Amino acid sequence: MLPELDVARVRKWAHDHTPPEFRHEMLVEVEETARGLILHDARPPWDEKYGPEWIRTPFARLLYVNKRREWTLYWADRNSKFHRYELAAPTPHIGDILTEIDADPTNIFWG
Repeated sequence: MLPELDVARVRKWAHDHTPPEFRHEMLVEVEETARGLILHDARPPWDEKYGPEWIRTPFARLLYVNKRREWTLYWADRNSKFHRYELAAPTPHIGDILTEIDADPTNIFWG
């Protein structure tokens, strides 16, 4: 089970990373899974022939290991396959993970 306060913090972080004036053009979304959270960049369809569903592209995975009570950060490649982000060690503090994504020294999360 994921720590509720950590999940709430990530959801607030995602909401805060979507400026109100741009929410019709982009969203940062959080998908909760059994083992962690996946962060998505969501955009409206660029052509109406593709339907009304927004296009969701994962850019980070936050894996939680309950036994150790720690989070590990992963990045998504262009095929949406996740890889361990080696610049951040696993941590019990979700804030450390969010700070690393914000800093993005390799431009792997925000481009």
